[in-house]
Amino acid sequence: MMAVHNRENDETRADLRYGSEIDLFSTASLMDPYADYAALQAIGPLAYMSRYGTWVATRYDAVRLILTDADTFRSGHGIGMNDTLTTAWMDFAPSRDGEDHAPLRLVMMQSVGPKAATAAQPEIERAAAALVDEVVSRLEFDAVTELAQMLPILSIVELLGFPADIETRRNLLHWATDAYNCCGPDGSFAATLPSMQKLYGFVVENMSRHKMRPGSVGALTFEAVDRGTITEEQAVGIMGGYATAGLDTTASGIGGWLMLLAQNPDQWEVLRDDPALIPSAFQEAVRMESPAQWFTRVTSREVAFEDVVIPAGTRIMHSYGAANRDGGKYLDPARYDIRRNPTDHLGFGIGVHTCMGKWLSNIEAHALMRAFVSRVDRIELTGPPVRHLNNLIRSLEHLPMRVHLR
Repeated sequence: MMAVHNRENDETRADLRYGSEIDLFSTASLMDPYADYAALQAIGPLAYMSRYGTWVATRYDAVRLILTDADTFRSGHGIGMNDTLTTAWMDFAPSRDGEDHAPLRLVMMQSVGPKAATAAQPEIERAAAALVDEVVSRLEFDAVTELAQMLPILSIVELLGFPADIETRRNLLHWATDAYNCCGPDGSFAATLPSMQKLYGFVVENMSRHKMRPGSVGALTFEAVDRGTITEEQAVGIMGGYATAGLDTTASGIGGWLMLLAQNPDQWEVLRDDPALIPSAFQEAVRMESPAQWFTRVTSREVAFEDVVIPAGTRIMHSYGAANRDGGKYLDPARYDIRRNPTDHLGFGIGVHTCMGKWLSNIEAHALMRAFVSRVDRIELTGPPVRHLNNLIRSLEHLPMRVHLR
């Protein structure tokens, strides 16, 4: 991993002045990071995590700057915290810059961008309606495993266009979640490394061009190879990215949204009575429970954050989850307010590395909630939400729920 450089000045080093012993990868912080985020934000535009020798941006303005200046803050040296992940993801679009990134982004925009997502909307809405009808009829269920995870398992794999039974689809979701855990610092992901290897082994073996259904996202991706836009290896890398992000982050976003609505019955009632607020309510959920909490980039030149001067070649973690809870940006940031409509949140990123699946993710979440509010009058939790421990993804294992139908 590229070493972090320190800069001496006449009085004291910046890494000492802005240093913190906060460990964002401790179990306690992963389960509930928001007090740690606030403490890091209080230090300055950047803080230095002494335990990992890494600078971290947690304030909204600093994170937004990093995301929108891809020339200065580069992804090509890896976006995680270790060399294993950097090597595994080196062919994926999020780990590419400039001319290496542009053709991959073009193909993904054509395959899963707003136009393609809109074309897929009728089928997603049918799948969401059927799923909600089946699940809510049981009155009590696990809103994570039976709703939030099930919709992308059913719809995204179908859109990608490769054959997979339900057990395989569940395995893909599990492997994808574990792959994100492998973004963490050395020593924190050994238990999940086999899952990442299984996922990308599956991609190579089962998501090749001859297994793709004609007209599917996978088929369109490999057609770009025939046009000379990308290479065969790059197409496989794109499919690996779809298999990772297309399943886990959407499931995590929907699960967090259902939790927030159950925990805020006044907001549920407003949404139930005015489904036109569904898009705003989902944006607010992604702001509050950002599925991807952070990534990293490396500086290509010396750059200043107020009085902190960061040399070229420095890895900086940027936290979407912290930025979206920044009290300097959002009034009462810990309050779930479905009328807030925070379209400027950073949960899907911004700039050239904006999440390319965000249009599909929004369509899935909106479709599921439209079906849900049309059937359900009241919701309540029958037990506490069970968090999933992951270095990067904020998600739930279980959300026991009871509904009262209209």
